[in-house]
Amino acid sequence: MKTKIYTLIFVLLIGFLGYTLYNKSLAKKNAKKDRIFKVADFEKVNKIELLDKSGKQLSMEKVANEWILNDKYPVNMHLFKDVKEALSKMEALNPVAKVATENVLFEMMQHAIKVSVFEGKDKPSKVIYVGGPNLSNTASNMFLAFDGIPSKKIYEVSIPGFRGYLTTRFLVNESDWRSKEIFNYSPEEFKEIEIKYFNALDENNFILMKKEGGYVLKYSNTIIEQTELNEETIINYILQLRNKLVLDYSFQRPADSAIKDSLLSVNKYAEMKIMDSKNNVQLMTIVDMPVNQGSSSKYDINGDPMTIDVDYKYIIFGENQDWGIISKDNFGKLFIAPVKFIKK
Repeated sequence: MKTKIYTLIFVLLIGFLGYTLYNKSLAKKNAKKDRIFKVADFEKVNKIELLDKSGKQLSMEKVANEWILNDKYPVNMHLFKDVKEALSKMEALNPVAKVATENVLFEMMQHAIKVSVFEGKDKPSKVIYVGGPNLSNTASNMFLAFDGIPSKKIYEVSIPGFRGYLTTRFLVNESDWRSKEIFNYSPEEFKEIEIKYFNALDENNFILMKKEGGYVLKYSNTIIEQTELNEETIINYILQLRNKLVLDYSFQRPADSAIKDSLLSVNKYAEMKIMDSKNNVQLMTIVDMPVNQGSSSKYDINGDPMTIDVDYKYIIFGENQDWGIISKDNFGKLFIAPVKFIKK
């Protein structure tokens, strides 16, 4: 009888010991899990969602090897590289000090950005709450959530070898995340460009076309063949069609429609139509920007007030007829007189 009792006690002790070791192991595993902020394999990521405390949100989804913003626009890949680096490399440096935890948590409750990373369609594989910088601006305060439940510790998180905080890499602003590229044609892709000016002589309007063995220029009811054209000037001009960007987007609110209508009625500068080798056509309208507080020149050489900004214009483009700001430095060489293409 005593043997059976001793055996039962032994089994219970073994069971209790096993249970205790399992709980300790699980606790260690969860503690370690609480501080793993980086994504193990970013190539598996197919969607990232950002949500701030004001309710602003955006999504970036991988569609046929291209990242699309809010199901509408190409993503600004320059910014996306910073996010990819952060999600792929960031590590917890140390937990937020206990004496500071209450203040940090209060700040995060008001301003934290929720970052949801998906590797499939159903639910996120990782959810990170990104707060502001630590006191030394060398890391960002963050915590993870698992199945909707926040982890118990807030960590200071940064990228090894990078001395700075990561909060600004996750800001929720569509216009920042949207690609600034309007078009980017290589000489091989170019087929035709047409420029029509609104307040200039008709003889300044032109169509430059690629044809077998060279180019053809049409302007002022005249066709200029390849032998009369300066090929070097044309090639240099076509190279200007690469990497054309807006500096920023303008008039994105419905309330701005009256301003846009007013500018279109009096300030249209030119229309530009570009056709690529696949016969895809892109039509854009260029609009003069009125002189404003930021204009570098407000008076002409005679001292008279200027009405048009000499450095910047608006461009209207795309299916949604978006308005953007372009610079003379980036676009100026496209708006030339057709005689520039003709041999002297």
